Amino acid sequence: MTKPNLSDIERKAAIDELLWISINGTLPRGTYAKVATGMGCDPTTISAIWNRYAATGDTGVRGGEWISRIKKNSGRKRKNRDEVREKLASVPIEDRSVERRAAASAGLSRYMVRQAVKEVVLARRMPFVKPALTPNSKLRRVEHALSFVDDRTLQFEPMYNMSKRFIPKTMFLAALARPRYDPHRKQEWDGKGLLARESDSCNQSKMAQEGSHQIIFVQQDNAKPHVPPSDPAILTAGIEGGWNIRLLCQAPNSPEFNALDLGVFNSMQCIQHHIPRKDTKALIDSVESAFQQLKPHTVNDIFLTLQACMLCILQNEEGLYKLPHLGKAKLRTKKRIPVSLNCSRELYEAAIALLASANRCSALLYGA
Repeated sequence: MTKPNLSDIERKAAIDELLWISINGTLPRGTYAKVATGMGCDPTTISAIWNRYAATGDTGVRGGEWISRIKKNSGRKRKNRDEVREKLASVPIEDRSVERRAAASAGLSRYMVRQAVKEVVLARRMPFVKPALTPNSKLRRVEHALSFVDDRTLQFEPMYNMSKRFIPKTMFLAALARPRYDPHRKQEWDGKGLLARESDSCNQSKMAQEGSHQIIFVQQDNAKPHVPPSDPAILTAGIEGGWNIRLLCQAPNSPEFNALDLGVFNSMQCIQHHIPRKDTKALIDSVESAFQQLKPHTVNDIFLTLQACMLCILQNEEGLYKLPHLGKAKLRTKKRIPVSLNCSRELYEAAIALLASANRCSALLYGA
């Protein structure tokens, strides 16, 4: 927040100090910065006051001009916070979950909404619940986050469901995945549906030869009805036809490790609330419509936030962190948005040391 303008008394004090420091009307180098530090303002402000004082003195004005020319009732008027509260209170509940939507519905700027929260005019309510973690769960969260960091480049994998060898061909990604460029169709893929659709004339033996040299992991959560990754039937089915498909469980009590729970469902819900629905069929149609309206760059941002959450977990295995803000919209405007985030060498080695101190065998795997 910008500081108020200098009063006439402060401006006169600045002129007196500059006159005392000056040598035959010339100021030594660094004087503006020195005086500005004492006045708590910018050096350019002191420079403008002095230049105006000197210029008016040269034109014959006795003593020079230093009094502020800003009128008392000038500048933008401060918005009444009671009016801001009333406008936001009139916004429907379903439009309050997103800052942009709440500001647009109330006819306010996003800055005003954030300022109202900062000044405790409004109270923010976060529906995101972080469950209690056991010591074993904390270590498994660190292991899961480390599994996505390349030990050579210390960059997170791009999360295109590629193998550790970064093989560029990816096949049969269903539901929702990270958007990417499809080299076969020579166009961007939005991450919805299938990247490669199976046809009747598909040669399965050829597909197996192309996919057998990579490991395909299918991630699932730790729900009790789900089959464990070590189930013999799953292991047998994963190697049929020359494939190498394995199940991977995300860390327990870690919804932030799932892109759907992290942001996809919230993004869809924001769109869905604006679609009329009066029965079950209309509700299903609204969900499908929200899924189709979900923009690819929104999905891509969620995967970047997922990597940022993993970095926070490596820094604090307790899970006590705020959802990181990366400024992705600004980076996209400048065409500087990254594909993967970087993990520092110190953080990577500290996470391995944590696993080693707990006698986890995974420390040998990541530290190799």
